[in-house]
Amino acid sequence: FVLFFWVLNASAITEEIDFKRFNEAQKCFKESGRDENKRIRCAQDSLDLGKKIFKPTSKNIITLTYNLAMAHPRLSSERYIGFERALQMSESKFGADSIELIDSLLALANEELENRYINKLYDRAADIFSEQTGEKSISYATFCMRIAEESILYLNTKGRLRTSSRYAEQASKISAKESQFIATKYANDYFQDCLWKTEEGKTIGSVSY
Repeated sequence: FVLFFWVLNASAITEEIDFKRFNEAQKCFKESGRDENKRIRCAQDSLDLGKKIFKPTSKNIITLTYNLAMAHPRLSSERYIGFERALQMSESKFGADSIELIDSLLALANEELENRYINKLYDRAADIFSEQTGEKSISYATFCMRIAEESILYLNTKGRLRTSSRYAEQASKISAKESQFIATKYANDYFQDCLWKTEEGKTIGSVSY
């Protein structure tokens, strides 16, 4: 009994130490600023310690994997592989059509060099998002603008320009229709309000009977 208690107590102490080191690594990562080597080291330490604390399939491990990828230089193989791994983990945990995949899909698309894969990733993210919000919503238009901007953020090729233009045009069309709808609805609501408030031929606003 004493031996069993000692084992449990030792395990609790080890876990407490791991949590402390994990929090220190997370703080180091957040405060690393532009120090690339420090950022990568702290992100790697966070992931390594996180694996001791959290379940392998937990969302925390996915986030730590994503953060490690973000820590690496843009267009590096380590960054690409990290985002790819985060996406695979998200697919396994949440399913192939989950909104939880969005950030990893866009991050991976931003790093991709081949046009056919670029569009495949952006289009997949857009399809998932539109299923959640509706393809004619302002939220979806905003998301299309996000793709339009991110797709040429630090890779400005002809293929990416075409992708950016396509999503910008889509966002513009949705926004124009939504603005027209809002204006029409406002006018109708105002007209109905005038009808309700008009009494015995009195003039309310510019409407009189």
